[in-house]
Amino acid sequence: MTVERYIRLIAGTFIMGSLALGHWVHPYWYFFTAFVGLNLFQSALTNWCLMDDILRKLGVGCDASQGACCCDSAQDKTADSTCCGTDSGCCGANQDEAAQSPAAPEQSGC
Repeated sequence: MTVERYIRLIAGTFIMGSLALGHWVHPYWYFFTAFVGLNLFQSALTNWCLMDDILRKLGVGCDASQGACCCDSAQDKTADSTCCGTDSGCCGANQDEAAQSPAAPEQSGC
């Protein structure tokens, strides 16, 4: 599953959960619903989403079929082709090469 689909799943879960909590617990939970909606609105305008950054740092949603790395920014990739400063490695060609090499360490995270 891609990061974008995870974000939609998380946002939908937050909205449905906060609506239920607002109905059965306290109406102030509707402010959380509004907060999620405002974040979706601002991410559409600015093309930046905090949840996207969090999920990529956790190594969620790498798309190995397109050779995408867990982190897209150059500062998150170190000289030894790792993602996000971890030893999980990048997806795509680097992971395929590592799988073919018997001396390569086990790749995880992508």
